[in-house]
Amino acid sequence: LLPGTIGKFLRVIPLTVTIALVVSTFEAVLFLPLHYAEWPGGRTLKQEPAVFEKTRKLFVRFLEKLYRRKGLTAAVVLGIMVLLLALVPFLKQDLFSGEDYTFFYIDLEMPPGTPLDKTSRIISEYENRILPLVGNGEVAGVSVYTGTQSGSGSRAEKGNIAQIVIDVTESGEGRKRPLSAVMNDIKYLCSDIPGPDRVLYRKVRNGPPVDSPVSYRLFGDSYDDLTTVSGVIRSCSTYGIITNREHRRSALR
Repeated sequence: LLPGTIGKFLRVIPLTVTIALVVSTFEAVLFLPLHYAEWPGGRTLKQEPAVFEKTRKLFVRFLEKLYRRKGLTAAVVLGIMVLLLALVPFLKQDLFSGEDYTFFYIDLEMPPGTPLDKTSRIISEYENRILPLVGNGEVAGVSVYTGTQSGSGSRAEKGNIAQIVIDVTESGEGRKRPLSAVMNDIKYLCSDIPGPDRVLYRKVRNGPPVDSPVSYRLFGDSYDDLTTVSGVIRSCSTYGIITNREHRRSALR
């Protein structure tokens, strides 16, 4: 009933419930009456139904064969467990990798008050650098919108904003790299274009929302110090991570 990634994510719930109900029904119909007959005060049937008697005999024979070969039985069970555990690395797991949609956005914001024609000139520079990538097996098309931005169910219209939508090919149609790698290449290609106040590269994801892989929380009594430290952390995440402890301490001071 639920298509897409949400359906794949939730399908285990009805499967689990269905299997549990089938097994419990089978146990209630076949095994519980026999157990009840053996309980104190239970009503014992003068003659068991033929299906119960046949099932009892088959089960007894099966257990007798297992008990005659205890070592072999334990070895087979252990071997099956090891085999199942060895198959785990071959399971194809995809926990919302972000490859649900084959396009991403570039949201551009110019300084407040920037006229539409200047925003159009800047966005054209981005377009001219990205267009040569169309047809390389990864980028399928480029769409440019000046004066408007859309996303997350909302739409904004101002003269100082613009948006580029970049379509990439499907992973099975020639694209060998993930969507994030293509996006990072275009981000590096357009990183030296001056003018915008803010440029945001973002992917569209299906499924439940996820948090950022890394987050920071700063606590302190001085707002100015918190602003300074947050600026240092932001610059480190943008231009490279400071790995030396002493350099990091001096930067935070």
